[in-house]
Amino acid sequence: MALGGLGTDQIACRLEEEKILTPVNYWYSKGIRRPGLKSSQEYPYKWHHSTIINILSKQEYCGDVINFKTYSKSYKNKKRYENDKENWAVFKDIHEPIIDRTVWERYRNAEADEHAKSK
Repeated sequence: MALGGLGTDQIACRLEEEKILTPVNYWYSKGIRRPGLKSSQEYPYKWHHSTIINILSKQEYCGDVINFKTYSKSYKNKKRYENDKENWAVFKDIHEPIIDRTVWERYRNAEADEHAKSK
């Protein structure tokens, strides 16, 4: 949908119209509980554009596992710091992808081109 020219708000509206469960409500339907996240029984199909942005921006949805995105300076210090991308450990095709890699890469390239044009 994003490659077809729909914006994130339009995608969210379409998912809501098609009664697609939001990620949290999908997890709850499968018996998976996530700490700090609550299922919305009242609005289980209410998508937000930020969720779409999150899904489209994360490489993990292509089936990859990415380790060492953050680090702590000491085991005593609970604060997490962003790690440089060259320090990440990326393991490709570890689990079943939600988004096809070629589609995700095309979207990321189109987004980068759009960002470069706006500068």
